[in-house]
Amino acid sequence: MMGRGSGAGLTAALAAALAVAAAVPASAAGAGADPADRCLEIADAGQRLACFEAVQRSRHEAAAPAAAPAAARPGPEARRGFGLPAPRLPRRHGPVEGEDQVTVRLAEVGRTHDRMLWFRTTDGAVWSQDDPTLVEIAPRVDAKVKIRRSALGGYFCDMTRWQSVRCRRVEAPPQ
Repeated sequence: MMGRGSGAGLTAALAAALAVAAAVPASAAGAGADPADRCLEIADAGQRLACFEAVQRSRHEAAAPAAAPAAARPGPEARRGFGLPAPRLPRRHGPVEGEDQVTVRLAEVGRTHDRMLWFRTTDGAVWSQDDPTLVEIAPRVDAKVKIRRSALGGYFCDMTRWQSVRCRRVEAPPQ
């Protein structure tokens, strides 16, 4: 630990290091010369450390890119979405384009051997009931069904205003 009196010595070492760094350009110093080599000649450990720090600081300042012009910096409108989740990519098994819900029109409706419901939408997607709840009255062809994402990642198919069942998207109608 250095005492209070060593501040003047550090200032002098810093000034010497800056002078060394500025006075030895890369072209004049030769291929292998390094401004930090002059710091090795300083006997006092505190001054030598200050010299090395000054050389490093000058290297970082020389390598730092210039500040971007004010016009290129993002403004408040570019930061408006900061912290919000990134837009979801389309998934193979779910509503299109990252929506949390989609309303579809039915092109075909059927039941499996265990009376589970399945349907094909007008855009070709096939959805199958995923829970054992019996849907007494199946929706008709050309009916609208709302498919919404559940909180845990599955989907609900709202068959009527009063009845929803868990559902999942499948490749082909189940048998």
